[in-house]
Formats: sequence, C-alpha cells, structure tokens
Amino acid sequence: MIRKTYLLFGFSLLIVTASFSQKGVHSDELKKILTGIEEFDRKEYSNDSFPLGRNTEDDFQRRYLFSKTIQSELQKIDSSKLNFDDWISWQLLLFITDDDVQEYELKRYLNPLLSDQGFHISFPGRASGNFLNKNALVSYLKVLNDFPRYVYEHLGLMRRGLKEGVSQPALIIQGFAATYNQHIVDDITQSFFYRPFRNKPSQVNDKDWDSIKTAGKIAVEKNIIPQYKRIKKFF
Repeated sequence: MIRKTYLLFGFSLLIVTASFSQKGVHSDELKKILTGIEEFDRKEYSNDSFPLGRNTEDDFQRRYLFSKTIQSELQKIDSSKLNFDDWISWQLLLFITDDDVQEYELKRYLNPLLSDQGFHISFPGRASGNFLNKNALVSYLKVLNDFPRYVYEHLGLMRRGLKEGVSQPALIIQGFAATYNQHIVDDITQSFFYRPFRNKPSQVNDKDWDSIKTAGKIAVEKNIIPQYKRIKKFF
C-alpha cells in the first residue's frame, strides 16, 4: 500500500517511495516503474543543499515531464493480465500520476495557497518536532537557514500566477494577516521558531548547546523574521 507523505503543491508521485512495497508487486512492468520512481525521488529530494525542496518553475516542469513519462508507461500495461493486488497498485499509481499531470497543466502550482494552508502557513510545523539530539537540531537549523530561498521561490511562483490569472480571491488573502504577523516579533526568544532552542536536550553537551543556541538565534533573527515581513509586504 502507498505511504504518501504530504507535500503541499508538490508532485505526489515523487513521494511514492519504496514503502509502496515492491515486495507485494508481482508484475515486472510495475516493478520497473516503481524502481524508476524511487530513483528519481532519491535524486530529487536527497540533496542537502535544498532542505526545503526546490520550487521554481523549472523544478515543477522537470517533475511534470517525469510524471508524463510514468503516465505513458502505466498506460501501456495490459491491466487485464494483472493479478488483483497488482491491478490495485496500477490503479493507484495511474490516479496519482494523472493528478500530478493535471496539477501542472492547470497551473495550480502557481497558487501555493489555500484558504487555510499555504507554503508559509505549514512551515511553522517544523518547529514542533522532537529535537532530542545534536543531529536533529542541526537539521532544523538547515531548514531555518533555507527559508529565504524557499520564500523567494514561492513568491516567484505567485507573481507568475498573478500574471497568468491564477490566484486566490482577495477576500481570502485578507484573512492571511495572522499567518505572518504572529511570526514578526521583537523578542527573538519569543518566536515560535526559537522553541527548540529554549531547553537543552539531555543528549546534547553544554559546548554544543551553546553554539547551537547561538546559531538558532541568528537564524531566527536573520532568516525567519525578515522573510515573514517580506511575505507581509507581498500580501
């Protein structure tokens, strides 16, 4: 069965991973397709230089072209020759692929906002994890420091969307004020994003904690608060 990680306005096909479980797939054609998806997924999302993924128009076009290729390969399969489990897998993959293709062709990726969620609204959830050791905190710092690029790319998509006539109604946009105002604070230590740096995890030594906490304060001050101000200005 598919394990599908939620990725707002991304291409869902690329999040179909090995946990779709090739062990339960008997069709060689399906196995080949799944292997191709896994390899593309690994290249697309395993780059440490982009902790928040890549979200330019070129990135969406690249994923779209891959999805079109997978769609074509799935359509070539004679589904009448599949056993029931493989047929279910084939149907699910085809459904996901069709959705990915439509996502791009209808230009929905140019409007990364909904009435109750969006690229900047879901992002604070990153601060709600369990940061029990140094590695977890360092990974979180990378995410914070990648936020300016993430915002730049999404605002670029939205500007293109406005030119293309793809956007949310003004009434919905007016209700977004709280989504960015709450993150524009004078006291950095009161920022929601600073939460992981307020209490030292038992698995982190004092020396590492001091440097991590300092880096966290700088990240929130330089890379988070200014970006929410930028988002506010955009809206």
